[in-house]
Amino acid sequence: MLSNLLNRLCVLHRPTGTVTEDAYGNSTATRVDVATVGELQQRRRDEPEGQGETSESDWVLFLPAGTEVTTADTVTVDPLGDFEFVGQPWPVRNPRTQQESHLECSVKKAGT
Repeated sequence: MLSNLLNRLCVLHRPTGTVTEDAYGNSTATRVDVATVGELQQRRRDEPEGQGETSESDWVLFLPAGTEVTTADTVTVDPLGDFEFVGQPWPVRNPRTQQESHLECSVKKAGT
């Protein structure tokens, strides 16, 4: 069963739209953290010629059916780090059962 394969801890970080100031007067967007499970797999990796040690990689994140995700969200997948969502997620539909089976999301390493 697919739900047995989604067993890696993932924490979704959703911006709330509220901005607060820290003790130093810096503006910080507040967020809500939502824990779930999923599976993260690398699709592609590349190190373009002539760009030193710069690398690029594409990842796919599988989440349970019905998980709400937007491109404004980020996700922490331990121990691999933080990832940003790229494009709209795909709610995968099983044609046999006519039900959503899971969500497939394109993600990239945050900050790279």
